[in-house]
Amino acid sequence: MRTRSLVAAAVLAAATFISMPSASATTEAIGDAIGDASSDYADIAAVGVTYGDGIIGVGLTTMKSWDPLTWTSGDGIIFSLDVNGDSTEDYEVFWTMYGATVHGYGGSSVGPELCDAQTSYDELDDHYFAGFSASCIGSPARVRAQGFITLGYTDAADIAPGVNAFTPFAYPDAVTPPPPPPPVDPVVNTAGVGPGYWMLAEDGTISNFGGAGKYGAGQFVIDPKNFPPFVDVEPTPTGKGYWTLEAGGAIRAYGDALPFPGGQALPAGDRYVSMSVTPDGNGLWLYTAKGRVVTRGNAGFFGDMSATPLNADVLDSVATPDGGGYWMVAADGGIFTFGNAKFAGSTGNIKLNKPVVSMAADPDGSGYWLVASDGGIFAFDAAFRGSMGGTALNKPVSGMVPGANGYLMVAEDGGVFSFGDVGFYGSLGTNPSPRPIVAIALKSL
Repeated sequence: MRTRSLVAAAVLAAATFISMPSASATTEAIGDAIGDASSDYADIAAVGVTYGDGIIGVGLTTMKSWDPLTWTSGDGIIFSLDVNGDSTEDYEVFWTMYGATVHGYGGSSVGPELCDAQTSYDELDDHYFAGFSASCIGSPARVRAQGFITLGYTDAADIAPGVNAFTPFAYPDAVTPPPPPPPVDPVVNTAGVGPGYWMLAEDGTISNFGGAGKYGAGQFVIDPKNFPPFVDVEPTPTGKGYWTLEAGGAIRAYGDALPFPGGQALPAGDRYVSMSVTPDGNGLWLYTAKGRVVTRGNAGFFGDMSATPLNADVLDSVATPDGGGYWMVAADGGIFTFGNAKFAGSTGNIKLNKPVVSMAADPDGSGYWLVASDGGIFAFDAAFRGSMGGTALNKPVSGMVPGANGYLMVAEDGGVFSFGDVGFYGSLGTNPSPRPIVAIALKSL
């Protein structure tokens, strides 16, 4: 495990190989959780920034050496720089197999190259350094950094110190920093207040409607055949953030969502398919196609189906409203209950027109709804509020969430169907998603 002093020395070295900074240069570094990446060489232990004598240096430390000479297309390190204090990136340093360059960042897209950055790699201490002249980005009054590792065009490996998080500010001379501004929610943009919902596409794109704010996301999956697609999105209890889950187990936290390590490696043929959030937002359940349950934070383990052969893969699982158990539903409509989850019925012995794709728990905890890909609803100890069964759909239904007295469905093209008291706040029906929508999450606050 790397310490603050080690990474501080690392980022000082990032400037040293260009020009030794003056004694008044400032260096800031911060540690990052370990064990939250799929491999040690992609697991960031710390990230830092130094600023002095007209030089800005950024660096990070990993748990295991990853020689840049072995990088292939899509591999690399990206440092995001914030100079305005708004927790968004203003500049980016791209370090790939072709070298390192500094670019402006326009809020949603990378700008043209501004200058080259010089790089250095210390195999002994697993340090990676990049440095460039501060004049390249207008010699800002301060700068802070965020680092993340990319593997094959996806940044699912690791990000430090976290989404919407940066190191403390470094200043060009050892000045007394101004008092920190009052805390604000790290929101990229806010759609408003009140109820709404988010949709997740398999490439990681988030679409927000109504009072659901967009706190971050992006098109991470370039080739879903070779890289794990995104499979689920779940909101925080406050409605001011959300988590996304990939089939490979990677978890991304946005807004006020707490960061959690990703899911453990799975046996061949298994994959992550859904997740649930504990009532207080301090834990997650991750569910797999073969009925395995992986817990994070304060989520309790109540058993799973990993040792039992299944007739059909599990496609969705949800926790009980009080977090004391969970249900699983397989593609054939079979239901498996754990903890205080009650069995209220299933379609396991019914010949279905289309497979079950999702389920939602009745808020009173007594029953649940199942939805098939054709929009057909099966209600068990829960009120039937309507369905799309018998209606021709442009694309299959892919997800479902409950409301206080109703439910909401989403189709792969982003079409939304609301029943009961769940409001309709818009859809992608007239502008279908280029990638299939795989999940929907409801903001009720």
